[in-house]
Amino acid sequence: MISRIAPTLLFVLATMVSAKELAVVQKDFQRTVRPVLQKFCFDCHGENKSKARIRVDYLDGTVPDKEVRHWEIIQKQLLEEEMPPEDEAQLSKAERAALVAWKRKPSPTAPRPARARSSPRPK
Repeated sequence: MISRIAPTLLFVLATMVSAKELAVVQKDFQRTVRPVLQKFCFDCHGENKSKARIRVDYLDGTVPDKEVRHWEIIQKQLLEEEMPPEDEAQLSKAERAALVAWKRKPSPTAPRPARARSSPRPK
């Protein structure tokens, strides 16, 4: 009986930790990243206008798999100072660094690598 309950219990506990981590990441995003995106990006990449078909107004900090490539492009353009364009207000070094650093944080929604076993499985 316990052998059947243990996997379920582990799954429930893992889900609870992931949900807590996700909430922390989203709170951090709302506090540090979203205001910068709103200030510098929403006018051209928001609900009312989406240059190059890119919108950042819906991002919430979870970085699901389908958005990873999008964040990689954003990070590249920030590092190379391609965005915002020269004729627009520019991010401070601290704001630019905050966006780049946030993207580099591991996402709680990202798959975790499997742990190696110390001994082979019994056959």
